[in-house]
Amino acid sequence: MCIRDRRRVHGLQDPMENTQKKQIEIKKAKTHKGKKYLESKEPHLVEKEKKTLFVKGKKTNETVSGFMQDIYVLKKQNSVMLNRRNDLKPFDEQNSLQFLCEKNSCTMFAFGQNSKKRPNNLVVGRLFDGNILDQIELGIESYVPSSQFESLNKLLLNSRPAVVFQGDVFDYDPVFMRVKNLFLDFFVENVHLQKIDAKYGINYAVVFSADTSQKIYMRVYYVNFKQIKQDGDASKENHDQLSEQYELQEVGPRADLVLRRHQIASDDAYKLACKQQPKKSAKFKKNITTTALGHTTGRIYVDQQDLTTLNLKKRKAGKPPAKGDKEQKPKKKVKKSQEE
Repeated sequence: MCIRDRRRVHGLQDPMENTQKKQIEIKKAKTHKGKKYLESKEPHLVEKEKKTLFVKGKKTNETVSGFMQDIYVLKKQNSVMLNRRNDLKPFDEQNSLQFLCEKNSCTMFAFGQNSKKRPNNLVVGRLFDGNILDQIELGIESYVPSSQFESLNKLLLNSRPAVVFQGDVFDYDPVFMRVKNLFLDFFVENVHLQKIDAKYGINYAVVFSADTSQKIYMRVYYVNFKQIKQDGDASKENHDQLSEQYELQEVGPRADLVLRRHQIASDDAYKLACKQQPKKSAKFKKNITTTALGHTTGRIYVDQQDLTTLNLKKRKAGKPPAKGDKEQKPKKKVKKSQEE
């Protein structure tokens, strides 16, 4: 007879049973603050800006650490970098990685590791409702850090990137189409366009080029905005006019990536994750029209006015005498005689 059976015979409680019950029981929020916290963790139709978690594996080298650090600098505003190393396996065991993302309130992650089987390995993925939705495994073949280019101080903190994809593979291959959507989510971070200045807010561009050899070439360019005076006509109309010109300057990092393993969500899960709030249709307003120039005109119906109740200014000539006053007879005019 084992120890657990002996405890049951003698009426003793097994401590393992208590721990299992504690794990199964889920405490519900009793306060208003706790309910609001649990609601904030649930998926919403209108999401906030997405944060990214950068995690280093058990073993890394200079290539993986440097590449992750350069991407972290580009996404520093909405990113969290863990200093400690974690022995994780995103494709085999996902619970620990999901716990770290939920603890740091991150919906995207980048996990870097180096091993003999998969050297210079980088895993990029995203979560939905606390579970991993998509993740791809990339191998870093060649890498040039941003320190070898000109200073990266030109990139402003609140600047946003322009993400460009080159290659027909991103349009017809289902795997690369999902990779394109993942990279857009990774760099755009769900920032609303109303908060971005079109001229000065987009400060750098991230370009991804791909071909049929399962390779992705990543380049980062600084967008330099210049104003140059126009040459040629010396007339008054073209005098002191400035022309806008944009120049691209590579600032790094530069990397050649190879697509290795990938885990893509099913169509039903992807549709559920992409669910948006239904747009409210504008109510039809009667008697309101819009002209070709954009002016709104309205038609108003007014009832016929009752003129008997119209208040007019009263005058003395038409005012009747009071009851107490004596009526004054008008004086007769006497003609003067001719003799007088």
